[in-house]
Amino acid sequence: MSGRGGLLAKISAVPEPAGESAVSAQSHELVRLTPRRAAAVTASSRAAQTYPDLAADRAPGPTDEKIIGMPLLPQPNDLTSLILRTDFTDDRAWSKIQRAVGADGATYASDPLYSDVTVQTLVAADAAAAEDDKLAYLFVADAISMADIEHSLLAVDLYTEPGRTFRVPAQWYADVSANLSIANMDFDEFADATDQSGTYRGFEDA
Repeated sequence: MSGRGGLLAKISAVPEPAGESAVSAQSHELVRLTPRRAAAVTASSRAAQTYPDLAADRAPGPTDEKIIGMPLLPQPNDLTSLILRTDFTDDRAWSKIQRAVGADGATYASDPLYSDVTVQTLVAADAAAAEDDKLAYLFVADAISMADIEHSLLAVDLYTEPGRTFRVPAQWYADVSANLSIANMDFDEFADATDQSGTYRGFEDA
């Protein structure tokens, strides 16, 4: 379970892209929720200060605006981990990632609303969610994942050290996901076992 509130009782479907009017209405609603927005901005700022190089390979974006137009992060199915697509330039590469990772232990979410979203924005969006909707971690299929021959996903901590990341090639996804989804191991145990490139390839190779 990657959520924080115990075993998930209900599985949420991946949200469909909202129209302009729906996004506008959601924006007004979030603007009124000042405490939630304040928490989101604080979390985003903390992540940026702690890990300033997280999005070094991305163009800077308006984090707060992304939060306003973004739905809740999709909820993974029970005993699986969320794999969130953020690069939409190559559908075939996305299909290859899904085949490489497999169906077991993964909940895939592909919604253009998350296109090019940064780690800081994901951290802030999770911080702005209701407690029962928060995630402990997720995996991101970004531009690097699409281009990488190993289909390495970006694991993102949303709980212990929000914004901490490491890379996970598809070959080792099941190892990481299976242990994180049941809280058998902590995020930092895998993050601390990465190689010099920040990639997890099993504990024996760390």
